[in-house]
Amino acid sequence: MNRPDLHALLGMAPAYAVGTLDGADLVSFEGALPDTPGLQEEVDRYRALLGAFAESHPRRSLPSGLKGRLMRRIRLPGLDGHPVAGVDFEELDWSRPSHAPGVEVHVLREEGGTQTVLLRAEPGTAYPDHRHPGGESFFVLEGSFRDHRAEYHAGDFHRFPPGSEHRSIRITGGTTCVTLIVTGPGGTPLLEDR
Repeated sequence: MNRPDLHALLGMAPAYAVGTLDGADLVSFEGALPDTPGLQEEVDRYRALLGAFAESHPRRSLPSGLKGRLMRRIRLPGLDGHPVAGVDFEELDWSRPSHAPGVEVHVLREEGGTQTVLLRAEPGTAYPDHRHPGGESFFVLEGSFRDHRAEYHAGDFHRFPPGSEHRSIRITGGTTCVTLIVTGPGGTPLLEDR
């Protein structure tokens, strides 16, 4: 594999900083990152800029009752005949993955390599770095968390493309964070030790 020149690497830095660099470009970039002077600093500058951009936008509040309306509308077959409808989070069967202390996961559905879960984490909890070969979509229901790109709050929906990664995840604010997550095929199982 040919290593990209410095100009090409600097051109890939913004895509790497936001997690959209994938495939051979991602492998080449990460291979060159440790021993290319100034490249990590360039990535860090883009990440700082993204963080400042995210902080400069006003926080959105969830419309009153949104979480309840969403939970009443979720109807997933294959959950022992019981749809998820207006369920109290405390009544769900939560599992605790050993690789992520302070995190609980409730699997809603697993099919064809795709996993749909509710993830609940206590304030201050850190979640291990991981990749999503098949992509990931999430909707924050309660609380907030931050990764290497930005901070996400209740009401935020994001989709990350195949090959994306999450690093430096930490639950922020003083409340528990609950997030609805769908990972595509080949993604890192959220419950690796089941």
